[in-house]
Amino acid sequence: MILGLSISLQAQNTDVAFKLYTNLYYLNADPIPSFASGWGQFKGLTPAVTLFDGDAYHELEFSNLRFSRDNRQLEEQRSFLVGFRYEYGQVIDLGWGGENLTTSIGGAARFYHYNQSITPKQTSSFESSIKQNKVVFAVVPRLLYRLNDSFSIDLNTSISVVSAGFETTFYDNPLMSEQN
Repeated sequence: MILGLSISLQAQNTDVAFKLYTNLYYLNADPIPSFASGWGQFKGLTPAVTLFDGDAYHELEFSNLRFSRDNRQLEEQRSFLVGFRYEYGQVIDLGWGGENLTTSIGGAARFYHYNQSITPKQTSSFESSIKQNKVVFAVVPRLLYRLNDSFSIDLNTSISVVSAGFETTFYDNPLMSEQN
């Protein structure tokens, strides 16, 4: 099981909430592709929007956007990561915490795309590229504490249930002829 902890500050009216999440992941198995795993990683601030429909809600979070260029001694690496999360949930009234504390449970799907290219600086290596696509399905229990009519703190954890993905790797070997 993979756990993530998210805390957000949200500004809302009755139908729409705008959130800024900070995402922390644990258990040395980050629920994003293998190029970004590690213990207790801080993922920065990510924007999200939530649409409320009675006791149900839909949420879309733009969870990752990274560009990097690493100029090493023997090679140059360039990479790109983009990810987003969609969640559908239901508000559940447990009857505790008064009117300022709300609980809900949701089901989420997180999607990621990663692209990396490696250009060698020596002739004994070949140019290569890696593409990864991944989807992670999770259950998301939430506690929402209302600070006032406009601002709330959303504390939730993401429990990954199943993940799937694929990866392609391409090596540009000039010694191999192309097949027509």
